Amino acid sequence: MIYVTYLLGRIIPAGIGLCTILMLSHLADPTTYGEYAVALAVSMILNLVFFQWNRSSVTRNSAHDPEDVVSIVGASIALHFLNIFIVIVLIISYGLLFNHSVASILMMTVVCSTSDFVLEIARATGKAKQYAFQYAIRQVLFFFLSYFLLKYGVFDFGINLIVLSYLTSFSLSSLPYILLYIKKFGFIFSREYLLLHSRFGLPLVLNFSLSGLINQIDKLIVSAFLGKEAAGIYALAVDITKQTLLTLMEAVNLAAFPRLVKAYEAGDALKSTHKMQENLDVLVGVSLPATIGFIMILPSVSGTLIGQDFAKSFMMVAPLIACASFVRGLRVYYFDQAFHLTRETFKPAINSSIALLALVVLGLIGVRHLEVLGVSLAVLLSAILSCALSFGLGRGALRLPVDFWHLFICCVCTAIMAITVYLVGYNFQPGWTSALLQIITGAVVYVLCCLSLNYAGSRDLVLRRLRS
Repeated sequence: MIYVTYLLGRIIPAGIGLCTILMLSHLADPTTYGEYAVALAVSMILNLVFFQWNRSSVTRNSAHDPEDVVSIVGASIALHFLNIFIVIVLIISYGLLFNHSVASILMMTVVCSTSDFVLEIARATGKAKQYAFQYAIRQVLFFFLSYFLLKYGVFDFGINLIVLSYLTSFSLSSLPYILLYIKKFGFIFSREYLLLHSRFGLPLVLNFSLSGLINQIDKLIVSAFLGKEAAGIYALAVDITKQTLLTLMEAVNLAAFPRLVKAYEAGDALKSTHKMQENLDVLVGVSLPATIGFIMILPSVSGTLIGQDFAKSFMMVAPLIACASFVRGLRVYYFDQAFHLTRETFKPAINSSIALLALVVLGLIGVRHLEVLGVSLAVLLSAILSCALSFGLGRGALRLPVDFWHLFICCVCTAIMAITVYLVGYNFQPGWTSALLQIITGAVVYVLCCLSLNYAGSRDLVLRRLRS
């Protein structure tokens, strides 16, 4: 049941987030979206560099020692605000605080890291419904504030209106919860617990820094070489694709990883192996048909759902980014678990360094010759390289199971679904009706195929539930 809760807790807010991006494609011009996208890219890098290690530590250590959650979370809260202080001091030291764009990036970093932190506490303490509610509120506020400010333009604060909506919605959605957690858990400045977090999390800083650069460097390359307008057009296509596909894969991992850690820490090798294979089956079973289906319905949605200023580049970029997102999700949410479970941090850093170098080199070559299409190709090729390296290096740390028969069945079911989706789209004019019919028909056909071929024991599971 926890799978369903986390899945809905990510899918519903992600759906709202997707609607927000689609709405922005109609109300915002490419330059405005480009300014927001570049500021967001830099803030996300800072978020990962300074804050992600602490968020990972609270989840990992809470699963390892569930009897001492209060002290673990309290120490994590103390570290979070210490990190905020460090970021502000660094920016003041360079005299950049009163720079307009830098101030926006700083505020986005603080509010996003805090919002993500309260979500992670909910996850670490096993409150899946609270996690889902918090995330949904954040996305709903961002949608309505963005619509109101861009549609009516009644305020002029001298700041990008999308950035203003972002700051307001993230602050309002996280402030009550961070105050609640401070009251409940307090600030724990115990040397024991601060070291507990630091020993696990700090070695991951390099990995998270590299991950942040890999995720955002393509937008920065486009902005630097082609300008803010091109960056906005490219970023919107990337954001829609990642919002759709990586969210599904993240939802599976949100539910699966804490349970896997508990089984692994308990020393139950058989149960751990079973959980790993189950995670892979669910991950691929959800994300592969979603990726192919997303690509198949692009002709139906690009002319109606996407704003005219963005539609042409979206059709060109989205298929490549969709494939790259799927490959990257396999690496991050499955193959990299070998390093997290065994607490190895050096090998992922090697992997990420090579992938980042490949992305930068290929991106610089691609942007000069093929512009945004070249950058998209660079993202895909670097994702494939990174996934292959993770698979190879991870087997030296922990041999994660891969059932190729299950993968083959999933591919067969996905192929049948793709043919069905194509036939539906071929017989209807592009638009809302065609896209909706393709999604519904494709989903039904895929589920029926999985049950018929008993993918990963799905038919057996359904029959057991019906009998009980």
